[in-house]
Amino acid sequence: MARQPKLQLVETLDAEPELHIAAAARSPSAPEDTPPPAMDLSSRPRLWFVSGAGRTGKTMLLRYVAERSINQGSTAILGCADPVNRSLKSYFPDVAEPPGNDSASTAKWLEALIGHLLREKISGMVDLGGGDTALHRLASTIPDLLATIDAGGVSPVAVYTLSTRTDDLATVGTFERIGFQPAATALMLNCGLADQTVDRETAFARVRRHSVYRAAIERGAVEVWMPWMDRSVAEAIENKGVSFTAARDAISPPDRKVAPMGLFDRARVRLWLDAMDRALAPLATWIP
Repeated sequence: MARQPKLQLVETLDAEPELHIAAAARSPSAPEDTPPPAMDLSSRPRLWFVSGAGRTGKTMLLRYVAERSINQGSTAILGCADPVNRSLKSYFPDVAEPPGNDSASTAKWLEALIGHLLREKISGMVDLGGGDTALHRLASTIPDLLATIDAGGVSPVAVYTLSTRTDDLATVGTFERIGFQPAATALMLNCGLADQTVDRETAFARVRRHSVYRAAIERGAVEVWMPWMDRSVAEAIENKGVSFTAARDAISPPDRKVAPMGLFDRARVRLWLDAMDRALAPLATWIP
């Protein structure tokens, strides 16, 4: 199959120069104004399609959402179709994944997974790669993919993780261009990848003013600000191979002993989890 041409991003900026309003930088853990709740999806299973370029926080977001779902007793299936990074299986048992990395077999696997979720009427979360993914191939061959999923009793949800790089919008633009536009779409701005000496609006100004971003927002996509976490704390959690809640509560995995996080780092994890809860509060009914 011929490779899909890479989407060329063209920024459409206002004619007037951008105004930088002087403001003190927010504390990473400071509460933000919580936007109103997004559409209510609580009456149906949900299927998350999570996309993002490398180093945009996609795995961290999925770990948080999956932990939250598990802690609430959810039976959602967690799948990983990213051909490059399948690290989710290091944190959760029974992560579904395709047998190979090529787009054709992965697209068939994704179609089978979606079919299973529709038949069983259960929720799922799929970790996709950035760029030309299996979902892109599947959506291109089944133009009414979203309508089919919705008619099957499951609500599709598109989630994109973004850094301050405008190049990260390529995935958003690609899917929007081929018509993959779920009514439930979230644009996750990862503040952990921004300059902490400036306010978040300044750090993400170019991304938020980009024509691709603005078009998605105008059609109803929800903007979410992922809170900052100290990089050394994030690396310590990853090296220990523990969940966020285990790091916060100094709990060792049942199959091995690891040194607990220090008292201050545990407090930092607690503040980050609280901030994530606030940030994703408008999407509470979207979480499987």
